[in-house]
Amino acid sequence: MSTAPQSGSRAELWRLQLTVKNGPDAGKCCVVDRDVVTVGKLSDCDLVLTDPSVSRHHLSISRTSAHEWLLRDLGSTNGTFVNDARVHEATVEAGTILKAGRVEIAFVPEIQRFEVPPWPEDHFGPLLGRSRAMKQLFGMIARIAETDATVLVEGETGTGKGLVARAIHQASLRDRAPFIVVDCGAVQRQLVESELFGHEKGAFSGAYTRREGAFERASGGTVFIDELGELELELQPKLLRVLDAREVRRLGAPEPTAVDIRVVAASRADLQREVQRGVFREDLFFRLSVVTLRLPPLRDRAEDIAPLAEHFLREVSLNRGVKPPRLDASLLDRLTSHDWPGNVRELKNVVERAVLLQHARAGDRLEIGELSSRGRLGRSPSRSGAKSSTDNRSPSALASASGSASGSASGSALTSGSDAEAEGGDGRDVAGGGEYDASFDPSLSFSESKERWMDARERRYVAWLLAGNEGNVSQAARSAKMDRKYLHKLIKKHGLDARG
Repeated sequence: MSTAPQSGSRAELWRLQLTVKNGPDAGKCCVVDRDVVTVGKLSDCDLVLTDPSVSRHHLSISRTSAHEWLLRDLGSTNGTFVNDARVHEATVEAGTILKAGRVEIAFVPEIQRFEVPPWPEDHFGPLLGRSRAMKQLFGMIARIAETDATVLVEGETGTGKGLVARAIHQASLRDRAPFIVVDCGAVQRQLVESELFGHEKGAFSGAYTRREGAFERASGGTVFIDELGELELELQPKLLRVLDAREVRRLGAPEPTAVDIRVVAASRADLQREVQRGVFREDLFFRLSVVTLRLPPLRDRAEDIAPLAEHFLREVSLNRGVKPPRLDASLLDRLTSHDWPGNVRELKNVVERAVLLQHARAGDRLEIGELSSRGRLGRSPSRSGAKSSTDNRSPSALASASGSASGSASGSALTSGSDAEAEGGDGRDVAGGGEYDASFDPSLSFSESKERWMDARERRYVAWLLAGNEGNVSQAARSAKMDRKYLHKLIKKHGLDARG
Protein backbone atom coordinates (compact mmCIF):
# COMPACT_ATOMS: atom_id res chain seq x y z
CA MET A 1 0.00 0.00 0.00
CA SER A 2 1.13 3.55 -0.67
CA THR A 3 -0.10 6.92 0.48
CA ALA A 4 -1.27 9.78 -1.71
CA PRO A 5 -0.11 13.36 -1.15
CA GLN A 6 -2.69 15.69 0.40
CA SER A 7 -5.76 14.02 -1.14
CA GLY A 8 -5.87 11.01 1.18
CA SER A 9 -4.43 7.54 1.80
CA ARG A 10 -4.31 4.72 -0.69
CA ALA A 11 -5.02 1.23 0.59
CA GLU A 12 -5.60 -2.26 -0.66
CA LEU A 13 -7.64 -5.18 0.60
CA TRP A 14 -7.96 -8.70 -0.72
CA ARG A 15 -11.25 -9.91 -2.15
CA LEU A 16 -11.68 -13.67 -2.61
CA GLN A 17 -14.10 -15.22 -5.08
CA LEU A 18 -15.13 -18.89 -5.18
CA THR A 19 -17.36 -20.20 -7.98
CA VAL A 20 -18.96 -23.67 -7.97
CA LYS A 21 -18.48 -25.47 -11.30
CA ASN A 22 -20.67 -28.59 -10.90
CA GLY A 23 -23.14 -30.44 -8.68
CA PRO A 24 -26.41 -29.19 -7.14
CA ASP A 25 -24.87 -25.77 -6.37
CA ALA A 26 -23.35 -25.18 -9.84
CA GLY A 27 -23.03 -21.47 -10.61
CA LYS A 28 -23.11 -20.42 -6.96
CA CYS A 29 -20.57 -17.68 -6.23
CA CYS A 30 -19.12 -16.46 -2.95
CA VAL A 31 -17.18 -13.18 -2.59
CA VAL A 32 -15.58 -12.13 0.73
CA ASP A 33 -13.60 -8.98 1.58
CA ARG A 34 -10.80 -10.66 3.50
CA ASP A 35 -7.94 -13.06 2.90
CA VAL A 36 -9.46 -16.25 4.27
CA VAL A 37 -12.51 -18.19 3.08
CA THR A 38 -14.14 -21.39 4.37
CA VAL A 39 -16.20 -24.00 2.51
CA GLY A 40 -18.60 -26.57 3.96
CA LYS A 41 -22.19 -27.56 4.68
CA LEU A 42 -22.75 -25.49 7.82
CA SER A 43 -24.25 -22.03 7.62
CA ASP A 44 -21.22 -20.40 9.29
CA CYS A 45 -19.05 -21.23 6.25
CA ASP A 46 -18.49 -18.54 3.63
CA LEU A 47 -19.42 -20.88 0.77
CA VAL A 48 -22.24 -23.20 1.87
CA LEU A 49 -22.66 -26.34 -0.28
CA THR A 50 -25.44 -28.94 -0.28
CA ASP A 51 -23.67 -31.78 -2.08
CA PRO A 52 -23.63 -34.89 0.19
CA SER A 53 -19.89 -35.43 -0.46
CA VAL A 54 -19.08 -32.15 1.33
CA SER A 55 -18.34 -32.12 5.08
CA ARG A 56 -19.66 -29.60 7.61
CA HIS A 57 -16.37 -27.68 7.66
CA HIS A 58 -14.59 -29.02 4.61
CA LEU A 59 -11.72 -26.68 3.66
CA SER A 60 -10.25 -23.22 4.04
CA ILE A 61 -8.02 -21.02 1.87
CA SER A 62 -5.86 -18.34 3.49
CA ARG A 63 -3.03 -16.01 2.52
CA THR A 64 0.35 -17.07 3.91
CA SER A 65 2.59 -14.50 2.24
CA ALA A 66 2.35 -11.58 -0.12
CA HIS A 67 1.63 -13.84 -3.12
CA GLU A 68 0.91 -17.33 -1.77
CA TRP A 69 -2.31 -19.00 -0.66
CA LEU A 70 -2.65 -22.09 1.48
CA LEU A 71 -5.43 -24.62 0.94
CA ARG A 72 -6.22 -26.65 4.08
CA ASP A 73 -8.47 -29.68 4.43
CA LEU A 74 -10.36 -29.32 7.73
CA GLY A 75 -10.68 -33.03 8.47
CA SER A 76 -13.25 -33.75 5.75
CA THR A 77 -14.62 -37.23 5.12
CA ASN A 78 -14.31 -37.30 1.32
CA GLY A 79 -11.17 -35.23 0.95
CA THR A 80 -9.88 -32.10 -0.74
CA PHE A 81 -8.18 -32.39 -4.14
CA VAL A 82 -5.89 -30.33 -6.37
CA ASN A 83 -5.16 -31.76 -9.84
CA ASP A 84 -6.86 -35.00 -8.74
CA ALA A 85 -4.36 -35.44 -5.89
CA ARG A 86 -5.80 -35.58 -2.38
CA VAL A 87 -4.13 -32.99 -0.14
CA HIS A 88 -4.12 -32.03 3.52
CA GLU A 89 -2.32 -28.75 2.83
CA ALA A 90 -1.21 -27.30 -0.49
CA THR A 91 -0.13 -23.97 -1.93
CA VAL A 92 -2.53 -22.79 -4.63
CA GLU A 93 -2.48 -20.01 -7.20
CA ALA A 94 -5.18 -17.73 -8.58
CA GLY A 95 -7.39 -19.61 -11.02
CA THR A 96 -6.82 -23.03 -9.42
CA ILE A 97 -9.70 -25.50 -9.75
CA LEU A 98 -9.96 -27.48 -6.52
CA LYS A 99 -12.39 -30.15 -5.36
CA ALA A 100 -14.29 -30.52 -2.11
CA GLY A 101 -15.49 -34.11 -2.26
CA ARG A 102 -17.02 -34.27 -5.75
CA VAL A 103 -17.60 -30.51 -6.09
CA GLU A 104 -15.27 -28.48 -8.35
CA ILE A 105 -14.59 -24.91 -7.22
CA ALA A 106 -12.70 -22.12 -9.02
CA PHE A 107 -10.58 -19.93 -6.75
CA VAL A 108 -9.88 -16.32 -7.82
CA PRO A 109 -8.27 -13.78 -5.42
CA GLU A 110 -8.04 -10.13 -6.42
CA ILE A 111 -6.78 -6.91 -4.82
CA GLN A 112 -9.10 -3.97 -4.26
CA ARG A 113 -7.21 -0.68 -4.43
CA PHE A 114 -8.91 2.45 -3.22
CA GLU A 115 -8.23 5.93 -1.91
CA VAL A 116 -9.35 6.86 1.59
CA PRO A 117 -10.09 10.58 2.07
CA PRO A 118 -9.25 12.27 5.39
CA TRP A 119 -12.00 12.19 8.02
CA PRO A 120 -13.77 15.58 8.23
CA GLU A 121 -13.98 15.67 12.05
CA ASP A 122 -11.26 15.93 14.72
CA HIS A 123 -12.53 12.86 16.57
CA PHE A 124 -13.60 9.31 15.74
CA GLY A 125 -15.26 7.30 18.49
CA PRO A 126 -12.86 7.36 21.47
CA LEU A 127 -10.03 8.79 19.33
CA LEU A 128 -9.06 12.46 19.20
CA GLY A 129 -6.76 14.41 16.88
CA ARG A 130 -6.89 17.44 14.64
CA SER A 131 -3.70 16.77 12.66
CA ARG A 132 -3.92 15.62 9.06
CA ALA A 133 -2.31 12.30 9.99
CA MET A 134 -5.06 11.65 12.53
CA LYS A 135 -7.82 12.51 10.11
CA GLN A 136 -6.33 10.17 7.53
CA LEU A 137 -6.21 7.43 10.13
CA PHE A 138 -9.84 8.05 11.08
CA GLY A 139 -10.79 7.74 7.42
CA MET A 140 -8.91 4.46 7.18
CA ILE A 141 -10.63 3.07 10.28
CA ALA A 142 -14.03 4.04 8.87
CA ARG A 143 -13.22 2.20 5.64
CA ILE A 144 -11.83 -1.00 7.10
CA ALA A 145 -14.50 -1.18 9.81
CA GLU A 146 -17.03 -1.95 7.06
CA THR A 147 -15.20 -5.20 6.33
CA ASP A 148 -14.28 -8.20 8.47
CA ALA A 149 -10.59 -7.79 7.68
CA THR A 150 -8.19 -8.75 10.45
CA VAL A 151 -6.19 -5.74 11.66
CA LEU A 152 -2.73 -5.54 13.24
CA VAL A 153 -2.02 -2.39 15.26
CA GLU A 154 1.63 -1.65 16.03
CA GLY A 155 3.12 1.03 18.25
CA GLU A 156 4.94 1.84 21.48
CA THR A 157 3.29 1.37 24.85
CA GLY A 158 0.84 4.14 25.61
CA THR A 159 0.18 5.23 22.02
CA GLY A 160 -3.43 4.07 22.09
CA LYS A 161 -3.57 0.69 20.37
CA GLY A 162 -6.47 -0.43 22.54
CA LEU A 163 -8.58 2.58 21.65
CA VAL A 164 -7.90 2.09 17.94
CA ALA A 165 -9.20 -1.48 18.31
CA ARG A 166 -12.28 -0.24 20.15
CA ALA A 167 -12.90 2.42 17.49
CA ILE A 168 -12.80 -0.23 14.76
CA HIS A 169 -15.32 -2.33 16.70
CA GLN A 170 -17.65 0.58 17.40
CA ALA A 171 -17.69 1.63 13.73
CA SER A 172 -18.38 -1.91 12.47
CA LEU A 173 -21.57 -3.90 12.00
CA ARG A 174 -20.49 -5.90 15.08
CA ASP A 175 -20.80 -2.92 17.42
CA ARG A 176 -23.78 -4.35 19.35
CA ALA A 177 -21.91 -7.59 20.08
CA PRO A 178 -19.15 -8.04 22.71
CA PHE A 179 -15.70 -6.46 22.53
CA ILE A 180 -13.41 -8.86 24.42
CA VAL A 181 -9.83 -7.96 25.38
CA VAL A 182 -7.08 -10.51 26.04
CA ASP A 183 -3.71 -9.08 27.08
CA CYS A 184 -1.07 -11.75 26.45
CA GLY A 185 1.44 -9.74 28.44
CA ALA A 186 -0.73 -9.52 31.57
CA VAL A 187 -2.20 -13.04 31.76
CA GLN A 188 -0.04 -15.71 33.39
CA ARG A 189 1.51 -17.97 30.76
CA GLN A 190 -0.25 -21.13 31.89
CA LEU A 191 -3.61 -19.35 31.76
CA VAL A 192 -3.35 -17.71 28.32
CA GLU A 193 -4.53 -20.83 26.48
CA SER A 194 -7.61 -21.13 28.67
CA GLU A 195 -8.31 -17.39 28.43
CA LEU A 196 -8.27 -17.49 24.63
CA PHE A 197 -9.72 -20.91 23.85
CA GLY A 198 -11.58 -21.93 27.03
CA HIS A 199 -11.55 -25.28 28.81
CA GLU A 200 -13.78 -28.18 29.82
CA LYS A 201 -14.39 -29.26 33.38
CA GLY A 202 -11.47 -31.41 34.53
CA ALA A 203 -9.22 -30.37 31.63
CA PHE A 204 -6.46 -29.56 34.12
CA SER A 205 -5.91 -29.29 37.86
CA GLY A 206 -8.25 -26.60 39.18
CA ALA A 207 -10.65 -26.68 36.20
CA TYR A 208 -13.76 -27.28 38.31
CA THR A 209 -16.22 -25.95 35.72
CA ARG A 210 -16.37 -25.50 31.98
CA ARG A 211 -15.30 -22.03 30.80
CA GLU A 212 -15.77 -20.38 27.45
CA GLY A 213 -12.71 -18.64 26.04
CA ALA A 214 -12.54 -15.15 24.56
CA PHE A 215 -13.47 -16.28 21.06
CA GLU A 216 -16.70 -17.89 22.23
CA ARG A 217 -17.57 -15.04 24.62
CA ALA A 218 -17.14 -12.55 21.78
CA SER A 219 -19.59 -14.40 19.50
CA GLY A 220 -20.69 -12.00 16.78
CA GLY A 221 -18.28 -9.33 18.01
CA THR A 222 -14.57 -8.51 18.16
CA VAL A 223 -11.64 -10.07 20.01
CA PHE A 224 -8.76 -7.68 20.71
CA ILE A 225 -5.52 -9.57 21.39
CA ASP A 226 -3.05 -7.16 22.97
CA GLU A 227 0.72 -7.72 23.18
CA LEU A 228 0.45 -10.54 20.66
CA GLY A 229 4.23 -10.85 20.54
CA GLU A 230 4.07 -12.36 24.05
CA LEU A 231 2.00 -15.34 22.84
CA GLU A 232 3.93 -18.58 23.28
CA LEU A 233 5.15 -20.18 20.05
CA GLU A 234 3.36 -23.46 20.83
CA LEU A 235 -0.01 -21.67 21.08
CA GLN A 236 0.33 -19.81 17.80
CA PRO A 237 -0.92 -22.73 15.61
CA LYS A 238 -4.15 -22.81 17.64
CA LEU A 239 -4.71 -19.12 16.99
CA LEU A 240 -3.95 -19.66 13.31
CA ARG A 241 -6.62 -22.35 13.12
CA VAL A 242 -9.19 -20.03 14.68
CA LEU A 243 -8.41 -17.43 12.02
CA ASP A 244 -8.47 -19.98 9.19
CA ALA A 245 -11.39 -22.22 10.13
CA ARG A 246 -13.37 -19.86 12.40
CA GLU A 247 -13.63 -22.61 14.99
CA VAL A 248 -12.11 -23.10 18.42
CA ARG A 249 -11.45 -26.21 20.49
CA ARG A 250 -11.58 -25.78 24.25
CA LEU A 251 -8.93 -27.52 26.32
CA GLY A 252 -10.23 -31.03 26.91
CA ALA A 253 -13.07 -30.73 24.38
CA PRO A 254 -13.62 -33.60 21.90
CA GLU A 255 -15.00 -31.36 19.13
CA PRO A 256 -14.37 -27.78 17.99
CA THR A 257 -16.99 -25.04 18.26
CA ALA A 258 -17.73 -22.64 15.40
CA VAL A 259 -17.19 -18.95 16.17
CA ASP A 260 -18.17 -15.78 14.33
CA ILE A 261 -15.67 -13.11 15.33
CA ARG A 262 -13.41 -10.38 14.04
CA VAL A 263 -9.84 -10.24 15.34
CA VAL A 264 -7.83 -7.09 15.99
CA ALA A 265 -4.33 -7.67 17.37
CA ALA A 266 -1.72 -5.29 18.74
CA SER A 267 1.96 -5.44 19.56
CA ARG A 268 4.62 -3.02 20.71
CA ALA A 269 7.20 -5.42 19.26
CA ASP A 270 8.08 -5.47 15.57
CA LEU A 271 6.48 -8.80 14.64
CA GLN A 272 8.30 -8.93 11.32
CA ARG A 273 11.58 -8.95 13.22
CA GLU A 274 10.16 -11.53 15.63
CA VAL A 275 9.46 -13.73 12.59
CA GLN A 276 13.09 -13.34 11.50
CA ARG A 277 14.22 -14.29 15.03
CA GLY A 278 12.14 -17.46 14.84
CA VAL A 279 9.89 -16.61 17.81
CA PHE A 280 6.78 -15.75 15.79
CA ARG A 281 5.23 -17.79 12.98
CA GLU A 282 5.38 -16.21 9.53
CA ASP A 283 2.04 -17.68 8.43
CA LEU A 284 0.33 -16.26 11.53
CA PHE A 285 1.93 -12.86 10.91
CA PHE A 286 0.48 -12.70 7.39
CA ARG A 287 -2.92 -13.90 8.57
CA LEU A 288 -3.07 -11.21 11.25
CA SER A 289 -1.72 -8.32 9.20
CA VAL A 290 -4.38 -8.13 6.51
CA VAL A 291 -4.38 -4.43 7.40
CA THR A 292 -1.55 -2.91 9.45
CA LEU A 293 -1.91 0.39 11.31
CA ARG A 294 1.28 1.86 12.75
CA LEU A 295 0.94 4.32 15.66
CA PRO A 296 3.92 6.67 16.00
CA PRO A 297 5.10 8.00 19.35
CA LEU A 298 3.45 11.16 20.67
CA ARG A 299 6.70 13.10 20.28
CA ASP A 300 6.21 12.85 16.50
CA ARG A 301 2.68 14.30 16.64
CA ALA A 302 3.26 17.52 18.56
CA GLU A 303 0.30 19.31 16.98
CA ASP A 304 -2.08 16.91 18.76
CA ILE A 305 -0.64 17.41 22.26
CA ALA A 306 -2.62 20.58 23.06
CA PRO A 307 -6.09 19.18 22.22
CA LEU A 308 -5.30 15.97 24.08
CA ALA A 309 -4.10 17.87 27.17
CA GLU A 310 -7.23 20.04 27.12
CA HIS A 311 -9.41 16.94 26.79
CA PHE A 312 -7.74 15.22 29.75
CA LEU A 313 -7.98 18.40 31.83
CA ARG A 314 -11.74 18.62 31.23
CA GLU A 315 -12.17 14.90 31.90
CA VAL A 316 -10.26 14.88 35.21
CA SER A 317 -11.87 18.11 36.43
CA LEU A 318 -15.34 16.79 35.62
CA ASN A 319 -14.63 13.61 37.58
CA ARG A 320 -13.53 15.73 40.57
CA GLY A 321 -16.49 18.07 40.25
CA VAL A 322 -14.36 21.21 39.83
CA LYS A 323 -13.98 23.87 37.18
CA PRO A 324 -11.00 23.06 34.91
CA PRO A 325 -7.85 25.14 35.50
CA ARG A 326 -6.44 27.07 32.56
CA LEU A 327 -3.75 25.77 30.21
CA ASP A 328 -1.86 28.93 29.27
CA ALA A 329 0.39 29.37 26.25
CA SER A 330 3.68 28.91 28.13
CA LEU A 331 2.53 25.62 29.65
CA LEU A 332 1.28 24.37 26.28
CA ASP A 333 4.68 25.22 24.80
CA ARG A 334 6.36 23.10 27.49
CA LEU A 335 4.02 20.20 26.90
CA THR A 336 4.47 20.41 23.15
CA SER A 337 8.28 20.43 23.36
CA HIS A 338 8.46 17.47 25.77
CA ASP A 339 9.52 14.10 24.30
CA TRP A 340 6.79 11.99 26.03
CA PRO A 341 8.50 8.60 26.34
CA GLY A 342 5.26 7.24 27.86
CA ASN A 343 3.21 8.67 24.98
CA VAL A 344 -0.48 9.57 25.34
CA ARG A 345 -0.86 7.60 28.56
CA GLU A 346 1.97 9.60 30.14
CA LEU A 347 0.37 12.88 29.07
CA LYS A 348 -2.89 11.82 30.69
CA ASN A 349 -1.05 10.83 33.89
CA VAL A 350 0.80 14.16 34.04
CA VAL A 351 -2.38 16.21 33.62
CA GLU A 352 -4.32 14.07 36.09
CA ARG A 353 -1.55 14.24 38.68
CA ALA A 354 -1.27 18.02 38.33
CA VAL A 355 -5.02 18.49 38.86
CA LEU A 356 -5.01 16.21 41.91
CA LEU A 357 -2.10 18.08 43.47
CA GLN A 358 -3.35 21.56 42.60
CA HIS A 359 -4.27 23.58 45.69
CA ALA A 360 -5.17 26.82 43.91
CA ARG A 361 -8.83 27.80 43.66
CA ALA A 362 -10.82 26.36 40.77
CA GLY A 363 -10.34 28.15 37.49
CA ASP A 364 -6.75 29.24 38.15
CA ARG A 365 -3.85 28.47 35.86
CA LEU A 366 -2.78 24.82 35.94
CA GLU A 367 0.66 24.31 37.48
CA ILE A 368 2.89 21.45 36.32
CA GLY A 369 6.35 20.81 37.68
CA GLU A 370 9.40 20.23 35.53
CA LEU A 371 9.19 17.37 33.07
CA SER A 372 12.24 15.20 32.59
CA SER A 373 12.67 13.05 29.51
CA ARG A 374 11.56 10.15 31.68
CA GLY A 375 8.25 11.90 32.19
CA ARG A 376 8.52 12.65 35.93
CA LEU A 377 7.47 15.75 37.79
CA GLY A 378 9.87 17.84 39.86
CA ARG A 379 13.08 16.58 38.24
CA SER A 380 15.60 18.53 36.25
CA PRO A 381 15.43 18.14 32.47
CA SER A 382 19.21 17.73 32.50
CA ARG A 383 18.69 14.16 33.72
CA SER A 384 17.13 13.13 30.47
CA GLY A 385 17.51 9.66 29.09
CA ALA A 386 17.53 8.43 25.56
CA LYS A 387 14.34 8.54 23.59
CA SER A 388 12.34 5.39 23.11
CA SER A 389 13.23 3.51 19.98
CA THR A 390 10.92 3.81 17.02
CA ASP A 391 10.14 1.64 14.04
CA ASN A 392 12.40 2.73 11.21
CA ARG A 393 10.51 0.87 8.52
CA SER A 394 8.87 3.00 5.88
CA PRO A 395 5.11 2.82 5.30
CA SER A 396 5.78 1.03 2.02
CA ALA A 397 7.82 -1.60 3.84
CA LEU A 398 4.98 -2.17 6.26
CA ALA A 399 2.55 -2.35 3.38
CA SER A 400 4.59 -4.75 1.28
CA ALA A 401 4.64 -7.19 4.18
CA SER A 402 0.89 -7.47 4.41
CA GLY A 403 -1.08 -5.27 2.04
CA SER A 404 -1.47 -2.82 4.89
CA ALA A 405 -3.33 0.38 5.58
CA SER A 406 -1.79 3.52 7.01
CA GLY A 407 -3.23 6.71 8.34
CA SER A 408 -0.62 8.90 6.66
CA ALA A 409 2.89 8.86 5.34
CA SER A 410 3.83 7.50 8.74
CA GLY A 411 0.58 5.68 9.47
CA SER A 412 -0.06 7.50 12.69
CA ALA A 413 -2.62 7.68 15.46
CA LEU A 414 -3.23 9.33 18.80
CA THR A 415 -5.92 8.62 21.32
CA SER A 416 -8.20 10.71 23.45
CA GLY A 417 -8.28 8.59 26.57
CA SER A 418 -6.55 5.99 28.65
CA ASP A 419 -6.27 2.60 26.97
CA ALA A 420 -5.16 0.91 30.17
CA GLU A 421 -7.84 -1.77 29.87
CA ALA A 422 -6.84 -2.75 26.37
CA GLU A 423 -3.10 -2.37 26.78
CA GLY A 424 -2.73 -3.81 30.24
CA GLY A 425 -1.95 -0.48 31.91
CA ASP A 426 -2.61 -0.31 35.61
CA GLY A 427 -2.36 3.43 36.14
CA ARG A 428 1.31 3.44 37.15
CA ASP A 429 3.82 6.00 35.94
CA VAL A 430 4.63 4.44 32.57
CA ALA A 431 7.92 6.30 32.42
CA GLY A 432 9.28 4.01 35.10
CA GLY A 433 9.20 5.12 38.71
CA GLY A 434 7.87 8.66 39.11
CA GLU A 435 7.74 10.24 42.55
CA TYR A 436 3.93 10.04 42.60
CA ASP A 437 1.79 7.12 41.52
CA ALA A 438 -0.78 8.14 38.89
CA SER A 439 -3.42 6.65 41.19
CA PHE A 440 -2.33 8.88 44.13
CA ASP A 441 -5.34 9.72 46.29
CA PRO A 442 -4.94 12.82 48.49
CA SER A 443 -7.90 11.72 50.62
CA LEU A 444 -5.88 8.82 52.09
CA SER A 445 -4.12 9.17 55.42
CA PHE A 446 -0.33 9.08 55.63
CA SER A 447 -0.32 5.50 56.95
CA GLU A 448 -2.71 4.33 54.23
CA SER A 449 -0.66 5.99 51.49
CA LYS A 450 2.54 4.54 52.93
CA GLU A 451 1.03 1.04 53.07
CA ARG A 452 -0.12 1.29 49.45
CA TRP A 453 3.30 2.54 48.33
CA MET A 454 5.18 -0.16 50.25
CA ASP A 455 2.90 -2.87 48.86
CA ALA A 456 3.57 -1.75 45.29
CA ARG A 457 7.33 -1.64 45.89
CA GLU A 458 7.24 -5.07 47.53
CA ARG A 459 5.45 -6.58 44.54
CA ARG A 460 7.90 -4.96 42.11
CA TYR A 461 10.87 -6.32 44.07
CA VAL A 462 9.51 -9.88 44.21
CA ALA A 463 8.70 -9.83 40.48
CA TRP A 464 12.23 -8.58 39.74
CA LEU A 465 13.72 -11.23 42.02
CA LEU A 466 11.82 -14.05 40.28
CA ALA A 467 12.69 -12.77 36.82
CA GLY A 468 16.37 -12.65 37.73
CA ASN A 469 16.24 -16.28 38.84
CA GLU A 470 14.09 -17.63 35.99
CA GLY A 471 11.15 -18.21 38.33
CA ASN A 472 13.06 -20.60 40.60
CA VAL A 473 11.85 -19.83 44.14
CA SER A 474 14.62 -21.67 45.98
CA GLN A 475 17.32 -19.93 43.98
CA ALA A 476 15.58 -16.56 44.37
CA ALA A 477 15.31 -16.99 48.15
CA ARG A 478 19.00 -17.83 48.43
CA SER A 479 20.05 -14.83 46.33
CA ALA A 480 17.89 -12.50 48.44
CA LYS A 481 18.99 -14.13 51.71
CA MET A 482 15.39 -14.66 52.78
CA ASP A 483 13.30 -17.59 53.97
CA ARG A 484 11.89 -19.68 51.11
CA LYS A 485 8.49 -20.10 52.80
CA TYR A 486 8.20 -16.35 53.31
CA LEU A 487 9.03 -15.75 49.65
CA HIS A 488 6.29 -18.24 48.69
CA LYS A 489 3.90 -16.26 50.88
CA LEU A 490 4.80 -13.01 49.09
CA ILE A 491 4.43 -14.65 45.68
CA LYS A 492 0.96 -15.87 46.61
CA LYS A 493 0.03 -12.50 48.11
CA HIS A 494 0.86 -10.63 44.90
CA GLY A 495 -0.44 -13.27 42.47
CA LEU A 496 2.92 -13.79 40.78
CA ASP A 497 4.05 -16.79 38.75
CA ALA A 498 6.91 -19.00 39.89
CA ARG A 499 8.16 -22.57 39.90
CA GLY A 500 9.91 -24.74 42.45
